[in-house]
Amino acid sequence: MMRAYGTRWDNRYGVYLDNGWFYVYRSHHLLLRYRLTSQPDSSYRITDLQISNDDHARVEDLGEVLYSLNSFE
Repeated sequence: MMRAYGTRWDNRYGVYLDNGWFYVYRSHHLLLRYRLTSQPDSSYRITDLQISNDDHARVEDLGEVLYSLNSFE
């Protein structure tokens, strides 16, 4: 989650961290925000997922973000 990448045709969604929240945006629209919570097994979970009331926002957008993050090795 902490890897930066530029948005472009293949990676349309951007993510930034502000005050403990990760924000997902696309084309100047804020779509989602969430927190990462540390687990006892040293993994992390996405928690406190909130979807904006923007007409473009969908929970599926988070899947696109995770796909893009996973594409960068």
